[in-house]
Amino acid sequence: MSYEAEFEKIWSSKPSKEWMAAAPSRFQEELKRSKGMNTAGDWLSLVPIALIVVYQGSIPVGNELLRYLIVAVLIIVWFVIWEMIKPYITNKRSEADILNDVKAYFYQQWMSGKL
Repeated sequence: MSYEAEFEKIWSSKPSKEWMAAAPSRFQEELKRSKGMNTAGDWLSLVPIALIVVYQGSIPVGNELLRYLIVAVLIIVWFVIWEMIKPYITNKRSEADILNDVKAYFYQQWMSGKL
């Protein structure tokens, strides 16, 4: 959805946290629910991390510091992958999707002269 330049200027003038705080409670509740560990799919995300930690000793690297670095990289990679697949597994929308809806809501408010 494309927005008018004047609205984009207004939108950019505040951080997203301020817009979210001013948004209707349904958006705030959905954002809070999407960030929580409240489904089985959320807890499922911890299984690969636990496996990485448990099996870190079997990584065929002689240097222990390098092994810890490899483990840290694997956990970060898993976190990035998890953030991409989480909406499909947990039926939760991403923060970006919710913020886009908040932006559309305030755009409608701006178009009707209430903003």
